[in-house]
Formats: sequence, C-alpha cells, structure tokens
Amino acid sequence: MPDPAAQTADLTRRAYVNLASLRKNLPPGYVTDATFYDMFQRSLDQLQQAGHDVAEWRLPHNAKERQETDSSEFLARIDAVLGYFAILQEKTVIGFHK
Repeated sequence: MPDPAAQTADLTRRAYVNLASLRKNLPPGYVTDATFYDMFQRSLDQLQQAGHDVAEWRLPHNAKERQETDSSEFLARIDAVLGYFAILQEKTVIGFHK
C-alpha cells in the first residue's frame, strides 16, 4: 500500500519542478500555446491533490481570456506559487516582531 505522505511529497516536488521549468521556458509577450496553460494547470492540480489551496493562482477558464494572458501575469502567478512553497520549506516566520 502506497505511503500517503510520500505521495503528497512527490506530488509537491513534481509540481515545483514543472513550475520552475515552465517559468524558465515561458516565451515573452502573450502566451498563446495551450501547452503552457495545460502544464500550469496540471501543476496546480498536483498541488491541490497534495492538499494545498491554490485557487487564487489559477488562470481564467475562459479560452478568450487565456489567449490574452501576458507572460508577465503568468510569471507573477508562477512566482507566487514558488515563493509560497519556498517560505513553507524555510519555515519562515512572517509577521511583526516587537
């Protein structure tokens, strides 16, 4: 029987690697290739399956809106996801200190 914790960790690692690769290979300008959208959504699906709430980083489902997504918005979403998990990994305390 598969170990649920190991499966969760594997899904998270796979999503992280896919997002990092997507970030590195995303073309400038408007993103029109569906492959980039599919890879991004698949990565978020993996994170969701691992128990993470990623709804705020999803791209619009409307095909017309997706074709009008500039790479800078795409990159901002990818950076937000990667940044979130980097903070989790570092166990960084966020807040105001006295």
